[in-house]
Amino acid sequence: NTACSYADGAIIGSAFIKLGNEYQSSTFQRLLDNRQRVSEALGEQNGNSVLQSTGYYDGYGGSQQEVVLGAFLTSYTNRSISDKNINPLKNLPLPNWSINYNGLKKFKFIKKHLRNFVLRHAYNSTVSIQGMQTNLNAEFDANGDAFARDLNNQFIAGTQIQNVTVMERFGPLFGFDATWLVKGQGLITKFEYKKDRSTTLSLNNNQVTEVLGEEWVIGVGYKFKKVKLPFKKWNVDASPVNVRFDMSFRDNLTVIRKIVEETDQATAGQKVISIKASADYNLSRYLTIMLYYDQTLNTPKVATSYPTGNLNAGLRLRFNLAGVQ
Repeated sequence: NTACSYADGAIIGSAFIKLGNEYQSSTFQRLLDNRQRVSEALGEQNGNSVLQSTGYYDGYGGSQQEVVLGAFLTSYTNRSISDKNINPLKNLPLPNWSINYNGLKKFKFIKKHLRNFVLRHAYNSTVSIQGMQTNLNAEFDANGDAFARDLNNQFIAGTQIQNVTVMERFGPLFGFDATWLVKGQGLITKFEYKKDRSTTLSLNNNQVTEVLGEEWVIGVGYKFKKVKLPFKKWNVDASPVNVRFDMSFRDNLTVIRKIVEETDQATAGQKVISIKASADYNLSRYLTIMLYYDQTLNTPKVATSYPTGNLNAGLRLRFNLAGVQ
């Protein structure tokens, strides 16, 4: 048994395809259509196979492992059908990337209003293979062509594979961190748009499970230089107050796609809104007080789940023992 994974930057071509009203996917439809072409590529190399009236080659039907695997890889990595691209071990990886650019702060106009400004973009993708092992039931003739068949009259592949997962993530697709000059202090702002997709092909039941997600993140932070508490009895010097506010909106969806039945079904999904706010103040050199507010709202997309929400708010005291004698 073995498992392997490799980076593949070609998946990006199918990253922005939108779903239909009933969660239909043109990428999945491409998988279904590619099966005949993959069957042709495999059948033409096997002297024990001939073209049938169905459009498939004998022994390489629409549910045969090598046919389904080749159609899956070429569809979800957005590649053409070839001997190399339908084989998970011959598929050549392409590099992922991460880009940070802070050159805008060199312009006079930007420098006048901003202390720092960084644009960010990153992309990462992998193809992972699980449960790969030699199939002892497979048999080949003197030319190396498969001839042993299973109960469905399909050729038995020499290598048996359980699952293949194609994962991609834009982290973020677009984002920036900016520190604005406001009254001599830095107003920190953050924005990110993230997008991710994980697609798993199970060759045990010829089923594709897609987990799709996108997220918007907004953050603001500011440091008030000197703040005096309005309690005269407390002999506390004026101290800085750090204020932070972060808000994110995430949309998740899980869809199961059955290859043989050619059906799509949403099985899970939710919209999650998260709000976090905090303000901390140094009462002394060693004692810090923090006011915090955390709220999460979860709205499911399927009728089997209920909306939920969590709210935490209060005061937190932190005592720093470093330097205490």
